[in-house]
Amino acid sequence: MPPNFNIDECPSAYFVKSYLPGCHENDVSIRWLNNQALEIEGFNPQDSSGWRPVSGSTGRISDQVPVGGERERFTQRFQFPTQVRREGLKARMDDSILEVMVPKAGTELVPNGEQGARQSGPELGAKI
Repeated sequence: MPPNFNIDECPSAYFVKSYLPGCHENDVSIRWLNNQALEIEGFNPQDSSGWRPVSGSTGRISDQVPVGGERERFTQRFQFPTQVRREGLKARMDDSILEVMVPKAGTELVPNGEQGARQSGPELGAKI
């Protein structure tokens, strides 16, 4: 089942957010389709419980696919209603939560609390 995405808007940007249990930064890529459309593509486990095997020798949680889970590809496209600044795209993934910040054209983001924290992240085209 494909993941759900939420889109929030503030005066200077759109924020795309999704919970991707078991998904890692290297499992997701982001690219532009045109001046107002963005595509997020990746792999996530079909088993959304997030359970992973634990190594008996080290006691560490494995990076392998969750127990009983297969990996499936997802693709989600977003068409924004206003012009956006492609060069200002930022993304981060923390605790299986993907956040993508898409600045609106003609605006500048000013560091301010949570919004400022969202400005850090890899550039477009990089696997996150």
